[in-house]
Amino acid sequence: MKYLLLALALATLSLTSAANVKPRPKPNLKSVYEWKYIDYLWESETQKQEFVKSGKYDHKNLIPIDVDKAKDGRVFVTVVGVKGSAPATLTKVSDKVGPSGHLLAPYPDWSWYTKSDCQRITAVYRVAIDPCNKLWVLDSGVVDGVQVCPARLLTFDLDTDQMVGKLTIPEDIARDPETGKGLLVTPIVDNDGPLCANTTVVYMTDEEGSGLVVWNSVRLFRLKSEVFQPEEEHANIKIKDTSFHAKKGISGAALSPRIFPQTTRFFTFRPLASRSLYSSDTRVIKRSTYGDKIKFYKGLDVLPSQTPAQAFSSEGTLFYGLTEQIAIGCWNRYNKMIPKHFQIVAADEERLQYASGMKVIPKVVTQSPEELWVLTNKMHEVLNGSCDYDKVNFRILKSSITELITGTDCEMPDAAKQMLEEALDKEQVEK
Repeated sequence: MKYLLLALALATLSLTSAANVKPRPKPNLKSVYEWKYIDYLWESETQKQEFVKSGKYDHKNLIPIDVDKAKDGRVFVTVVGVKGSAPATLTKVSDKVGPSGHLLAPYPDWSWYTKSDCQRITAVYRVAIDPCNKLWVLDSGVVDGVQVCPARLLTFDLDTDQMVGKLTIPEDIARDPETGKGLLVTPIVDNDGPLCANTTVVYMTDEEGSGLVVWNSVRLFRLKSEVFQPEEEHANIKIKDTSFHAKKGISGAALSPRIFPQTTRFFTFRPLASRSLYSSDTRVIKRSTYGDKIKFYKGLDVLPSQTPAQAFSSEGTLFYGLTEQIAIGCWNRYNKMIPKHFQIVAADEERLQYASGMKVIPKVVTQSPEELWVLTNKMHEVLNGSCDYDKVNFRILKSSITELITGTDCEMPDAAKQMLEEALDKEQVEK
């Protein structure tokens, strides 16, 4: 109870800060990988030509969406087709370099993509690696807006590269049963305890059907709310001189860290077509299957433009990519959810165009201070056919969290740090 009261006190902290600041000078956003277009580590040139002749491989049709890094150094990238499917939708970056950049190797291997039935991996937008080195893969099963295969949640043990879990999601849960629309895009994994022994909960966002699918290790259920819905007035996404229409619902999401012992985590999200941010206590979301009403904390119009993806740091800083500002923004959950606490910490008109993938890579993986990894893909140019494939279009960038937020409102407030130190000191005394 003492930690719950402490967390509630922190959640309502209101600290004095400057108004929204202009973009800071560029921090050192290091380019980890760059691509002109997507190409694969094929089994042979013959295989590649077969894919080309059949129309299954056209680099102008492919766009990378998400990134994550495993503790052994492997970097995973998801790829989808603008039309049709990608030759391999879940990949790892190989050491081989071609004219386009580093070649992508299918994960686990090509056999998962050459099958003609729904045992193959069909279309993956985003993935998640948990603290116990498991890769969670949300296969939407959707190609060109059609549910060609059932949506599935797959789990791979990255120590062995073996599939250790497979959950098929019924169509009436994967898609809105009233409208028939659905596209599961983002898995958010909540597990804890020694060796992740406690119950795992996975939250899956439905961008097209504007719903949230929850798996609590026992049952699946679908949640519906007006806060998951797109806002028509924010459906037009502008990047530099280009814009495209994307009336999409709940897409990017993140879980706040469990900083204080025995306290809850908050599921924080927003529809793509929105400039608002929402959050809810995960305990209440879990109990909603038994009829509990979910309370959503709302930060209305706190963002200056749309944000495709987001991620939390270990000290409660939420990072997100801003489309119109072509920048990285942030907010610390121990500040109020009001515009002045949402700040821009990096801006780059060339390299930060449409940040569709974002992860905070922990210290255990980086072997140094935690880092923010961002995948950008010039989505607007790919969709309207203006992409120049003789230039770099897709990037994975990284920066240390400390470098990004030091001296900004996105740091954990001093009052929160002091309360945390006092709580931890008290816990040690009581032990």
